[in-house]
Amino acid sequence: MSFLKPIPRPIWIFTLIWFITGLLQAGLMELHPDEAYYWQMGQFLDWGYFHQPPMVAVFIKAGYTLFQSEFGVRLMTVLASSVGILILFKLSETKDHRTFLLVFLGLILTHAGIFMAVPDSPLIFFTLVFLVLLKEYLKDDSIILALALGVVAASLMYSKYHAIVLFGSVILAMPRLLLRWTFWLSLSVGTALFIPHILWQLGHDLVSFKFHWVVREKKVWDIMILIDYLAGQSIMLGPVGLILLVALFKLRQRSEFDRILIAIVIGFFGFFFLMALRGKVEANWTATAFLPLIILGSRAIAENERLMKVLKPTAIACAAILILARVYVASPWAGDGIKLNFPLKGWKEWALAVKDKADGKPVFFSNSYQFASQYSFYSGEQGYHFSPLNYNGNQFELWDIDEAVEGQTIALILGSGEEATQAIYADGFKPMYAYEVDNYHSYRKLRFEFAENEFEVVRGSKLLLTGQIVNRTQNSINLDSLLRARPLKIFFYLDGEQTPAEHIACGGCQDDLPSGQTKPVSFSVKIPDRTGRYFIRFGLDFALGMPEQNSDFIKLNVVNK
Repeated sequence: MSFLKPIPRPIWIFTLIWFITGLLQAGLMELHPDEAYYWQMGQFLDWGYFHQPPMVAVFIKAGYTLFQSEFGVRLMTVLASSVGILILFKLSETKDHRTFLLVFLGLILTHAGIFMAVPDSPLIFFTLVFLVLLKEYLKDDSIILALALGVVAASLMYSKYHAIVLFGSVILAMPRLLLRWTFWLSLSVGTALFIPHILWQLGHDLVSFKFHWVVREKKVWDIMILIDYLAGQSIMLGPVGLILLVALFKLRQRSEFDRILIAIVIGFFGFFFLMALRGKVEANWTATAFLPLIILGSRAIAENERLMKVLKPTAIACAAILILARVYVASPWAGDGIKLNFPLKGWKEWALAVKDKADGKPVFFSNSYQFASQYSFYSGEQGYHFSPLNYNGNQFELWDIDEAVEGQTIALILGSGEEATQAIYADGFKPMYAYEVDNYHSYRKLRFEFAENEFEVVRGSKLLLTGQIVNRTQNSINLDSLLRARPLKIFFYLDGEQTPAEHIACGGCQDDLPSGQTKPVSFSVKIPDRTGRYFIRFGLDFALGMPEQNSDFIKLNVVNK
């Protein structure tokens, strides 16, 4: 609290107003589908999840325990982002609170970050706490500060893996930290606290690593991916952000801490630029870089009369637009215009329409964990997800919540159909179609595994692929009868193009396979005539000609002779 005492009254008043408006927005807006997914994770707390570490689920669980509504889902985000304003101002070391407020109000990120319950919220909050401790640690090499840094570093890793970029930037800017024995104490504490998540990843076959470094790269790189990254960063920065970048070069004095902050800016924008040369990068992944931009930029602009003259009208115009946008998305008319990929309103009515069409049957959504999560939140009943062969995967595949409906008739919701009697209509939503599937049973825990997952093959040839089939279900399975009822299929994917799954024979898929046991298997895979980088996957037929996932992706680099 002594750290916050010198903060002037206008900043405290602004923070209180920001907090209240954040609470209002949190309660008035329906959940974005990604927020519903994180809320779903909060209902099943664990040390890790398919896409990211668990801190966002913990944040949501804490607020939702108090208020079972959108307000509760976002409560901790609003609180953390409001406290973050005070920390940001203190770290900026500027006495000109007006410049700081103009900068803060003129950025898209600060407006969106006040209420959206997403992993960036805890990441940004713990980054600010980390920077406060680091600033003191540079001056005072104490055990207490080192221990605190270790705890906060673990909290950052539990928030988002992007924390690694933060740590790397700090070390590159100040390598002599490696000579402090207390630095290694911090590293040991942080690593020890992160071990439960590491063990979770090992117990789940490094599923997050496979998703981010293998599955996400199915699409072949082209220049539009890099252009998309640059365009996204330009939008995130906006006119005020560009002024802040210019202000960094105008900074008169640079302390050790300032150099670290500059390294963080360069580290995040630079690292994700390089990542954009490999595959798609989401615009918000550089969010952490905006913290040192605000800290240093506010101070630099306050010291530069020319920059201040440019900032004032620019920030006022940007702030006015952003505030109007926030009012619009919280209003009853939201969703009639910009949908931002998903409708902003009407999820309750949509969920009830789906529930009514399902007529008491468990509801499964194909290809959309967002729809399954929104259905769970707004219908009051658990939604489920089915992952076909071409799907990248999500947390629903790791949960066993669908075991409760084994053997039942389910309603499978798809985005296409022909029969009007199957159609589900809701204002603002594209029609969806409900199909009845009798005797639901998933065999996703029957897995085909291979020692190698990448091959270079000649087009038009055949690949003899050997591996094993593993029964991770609780029951013995007769493979002969299973494959007669649910034929095995193979799926080919080439840079966004996919062909219908084809039947494939499995050598060795005979007789009984007891629970926990394996058998050697082999496949003769016909290689396509077209060259390129393919991904293939095996799956048992599920329903309506859609196989489920029974193997990881295998990469085929198809070349000429």
